[in-house]
This record gives sequence, C-alpha cells and structure tokens, in this order.
Amino acid sequence: MKTFRRVIGIFCLILSFWLGQSVATYWYVPLHSPSVTPLDETRLLWVIAQLENGDPDALGGRYCISHIVWTQHRLWAPYYMSKWDFYAKEVAREHLRWLLRRLHEPTSGRVYLAWRYGLSGTRTHERTAAGKDLAQRAENLYAA
Repeated sequence: MKTFRRVIGIFCLILSFWLGQSVATYWYVPLHSPSVTPLDETRLLWVIAQLENGDPDALGGRYCISHIVWTQHRLWAPYYMSKWDFYAKEVAREHLRWLLRRLHEPTSGRVYLAWRYGLSGTRTHERTAAGKDLAQRAENLYAA
C-alpha cells in the first residue's frame, strides 16, 4: 500500500510539472463532506487578509503564505512570485479550498486557526485563550 501511495505521489508530481499546476490538491477525495451551510470563499479570504495583516509587497503577500504552502500548490512557480497579488490570491484560494475539504464542521474561526496554525494545530489552539480570541475575531469579521 505504501508503494502504491508513493507511485501515485510521484505521478501527481510529474503531472503537476507537465500541466503547470498542482494536481495533488485535486487528486485526493475530500476527507469530510461539505458543511450544510457553505462558507463564502471571497469573504473568508478577506477575513484572512485582514487578520494576517501582511505586507502586499513582501514575500507571501497580504495572506502571509508560507514557502511550504506555496510549494504545495505551485510547484512550478518560484516563491518570489508570491509578492504579486494575482498569484498570492490564487494560491490562497487553492489553500482555502484545501482546508475546507479537510476541516470537520468548518466555521470561519476554525478555518482561520487552520490557516494560521495548520490542520494539526487547530485543535490545540481552539482550547487556548489566544486561539479562542483569534477565532472569535475571525467570526466577527466574517459576520460584519
């Protein structure tokens, strides 16, 4: 089974270079069913941009996209392209969709915690006071 997964991973990597985009993000079946009330992606990206407070001209752009996230969704493009808002927004949208497919019962607060701390850090930070505060701020901005 491990060999099969490696072969599929290598196949997705080669295919992503050939197509010019990351096929691996679309290859796997979602782990959780979509929520009953879908969240507005454009609004969530706005909330993330407001809370991350990133410099639009810096690496990672206004969404503070890390190098790891960039290479996960854009293997073909060098990381310095994350300065350009068009590419940063495109990668941010893909990463947001990736998070929404993997989060169980996504809310705007949980999505932001997953954006900032990763999927594994979401549970940990949901219990802390700082994490609850960040999640509440995201909920308030999303509702405003």
